[in-house]
Amino acid sequence: MRQQQTGPSQSNCSAQLTASGAEQVQRDRTTVVPVVTQAAPARPEDYDAATRAALEHIADRKRASLLLRAVIADLVALAGPSDFHTAAQAAAAANALRRADWKMCLPAEAARAWLREQYLEHQEAEDPHPPNCPGGCRGSGTVIEPVIWQSDGVPLHAEPVGCLRGEEADPHAADCTGCHGTGRKYDAEHREYQVCGYYTPDPAYESAPRPAACGDPWSSSPQCGYDDEPPF
Repeated sequence: MRQQQTGPSQSNCSAQLTASGAEQVQRDRTTVVPVVTQAAPARPEDYDAATRAALEHIADRKRASLLLRAVIADLVALAGPSDFHTAAQAAAAANALRRADWKMCLPAEAARAWLREQYLEHQEAEDPHPPNCPGGCRGSGTVIEPVIWQSDGVPLHAEPVGCLRGEEADPHAADCTGCHGTGRKYDAEHREYQVCGYYTPDPAYESAPRPAACGDPWSSSPQCGYDDEPPF
């Protein structure tokens, strides 16, 4: 038999294949595979004050939704005492609220009694301010407002006050002995203005006389009208 001879070109090709294979094995050994790790859940103290207030507000709204849903189911069950299905639904809704509060479930009557107590507490509690409160409190219920001004109106001192949810404070009437309806009373000793905290009517105050509406064909008052009738 004739032996097959290998020439120089075939030897070079075999050497190149062997070298490339070794390089590929070396690259595979040195390849770094990234390890994907799951981040730990964030704790409440890891958030800033605004984020914590937003999360607390969302949690309060969710609990209020469960509470009101259970109260409606309880009212439906009370309307039909002989309907055991609606009573079971009311008890299930009450226990769903207890599970949301991380509490153990109770028997049907006990759960509904507990639900009514929670609803009374909900009615007596103050409604929390949302994080996007128009008053600018960010859910805290308090804002920093000036309480002392110079005689020219420049603020001197500010203190935390209750947030009014973006609404204007109830103005004092013109017969207030402290501010005369302006909301600020003057301190002559320090020559500055302060917030008039209490409306104190002046019993001797008399409003300025105003002409009565005369000659108005659409007025229901007698001729020349009443003194306290609005001009429109």
